[in-house]
Amino acid sequence: MSDEFDYFNFRGEPLIVWLLRPHNEHTIVFTKAWFALLGNFVGLRSYVLYMIPIVACHLVVVATIYRLTWRSTNSRVIATGVALVSLAMGAAVGTLTWAGQLQYVGSVAAGLIVVSLAIESSGRRELAIAMIAAVVGTLNGSAFVAFGLAAALVYGRRRLWTEALAVAAIPLGWEVINRLVWAPQDPYAATGLGQILDQGPSFAYAILDTAISWTLLETYLSVVVLAALVLGTLTLISLDSRRRRTAVSRRVVVALVVAAILTMFSLIVARLSLPAGSWHAGQYSYLFLASLVPVGGILLGHMARSRAALVTAGIVLLTVSVMGVATFYVISPSLQSRKTNGAHLMQTAAAELNAGMPTFPDQIPVPDTASTVSQERLRALAATGQLDATIVGPVEADQASLNMQWRLVPASQAAGTCRDLTVGESFAVPVGMVVLMAGLSPDSAVHLQYTSTSASRQFPVPLATVSLQSVSQRPAVVTVEAASVLVCMPGRV
Repeated sequence: MSDEFDYFNFRGEPLIVWLLRPHNEHTIVFTKAWFALLGNFVGLRSYVLYMIPIVACHLVVVATIYRLTWRSTNSRVIATGVALVSLAMGAAVGTLTWAGQLQYVGSVAAGLIVVSLAIESSGRRELAIAMIAAVVGTLNGSAFVAFGLAAALVYGRRRLWTEALAVAAIPLGWEVINRLVWAPQDPYAATGLGQILDQGPSFAYAILDTAISWTLLETYLSVVVLAALVLGTLTLISLDSRRRRTAVSRRVVVALVVAAILTMFSLIVARLSLPAGSWHAGQYSYLFLASLVPVGGILLGHMARSRAALVTAGIVLLTVSVMGVATFYVISPSLQSRKTNGAHLMQTAAAELNAGMPTFPDQIPVPDTASTVSQERLRALAATGQLDATIVGPVEADQASLNMQWRLVPASQAAGTCRDLTVGESFAVPVGMVVLMAGLSPDSAVHLQYTSTSASRQFPVPLATVSLQSVSQRPAVVTVEAASVLVCMPGRV
């Protein structure tokens, strides 16, 4: 979420250079363009307007999935059920409520359009549309690459070599240009073949397990679903053409499975060094559900040969879509609350800065949701009218104080009265008191709080000695939150 504030941070360089410059090694031209455009008109207000492109692209994804499923099964029941499941992807709630994820959703929309064209179209007009979609998808986000290569494979199988070359060369060519011109650094990339072989399978399963279990609201079905998808795909590929529901069903399933495999391979290479906990975060679920949901629907359609079986399959798909709606209903309020609270805190912090609050200039006003927005930039946003600077409430005011008026800095060796505190133990910090701390394990942490409100701030405590500094004139309480911490109080400043 904090990345969104980088999308309209135009720094005065030529516009085309800024648009094409990678963000976290990804080209996201249309996300930047939309955020920059709205930023000039509505600023940091009306998040709904920022959501317009991602909603439109998701509807394109749903419509394309409907067509691919219908063309593969000749069943409106199955196609409608799959479209409903795709419309409310429960596991993708984080993606579909985050405007900045246009780089994912827009790329998948362009990718599915190219795959659809590769499966059932030919001719100059269709080639032109496929090339336009490939350019749009490539410049929108690297998630398009897997779909472009899958479409190229289908074109190749149909011996449409010009189309195959075009939809493969455009994304791959841009990736080469991107690496040569900007040489973006990827801090989370796999460190080598050894790590890929050792951690790659568990990384892949964690991502797929999250996508499936959050969709079905059941943590024990992932293995069964994955096995059914693999076995069903292999069976469909080996079936005699006369036993398939339509002539293009195998082509559709192979293209979508190849897209999913290539997407997973690219994630393993580019994101394997992410903290293990983030493997289950669900941020990549959309990429796989957009491929695997229609595959599952097509396989279900091939098994449902009778009218009763089709009705049963439709009920199953409708049930899964209701589960997706339920997931949205449960999770989206907390996501909305996080965005709203972040916006209120930015407004309050800007008002406090305008009022002359003494701060440590290196401290970020809203580290949770706006970690790239410095105090200087927050002042600029308020000065240009992109943000309304106003104190929303006492909790926000206290949080702004904790975020900007307190910090940990390296200190010399611990001195004074010292003691070890375990998890849950607290100590008071009077105004002007010097506090030295050192973690007794690598995951040590404390949280700081005023007694007047629920506002608090967490500080990871390193193994080396650090000093807790403050320019606030209010006493506070520090509580050990994780592992044990050595606390020393040499006296007052």
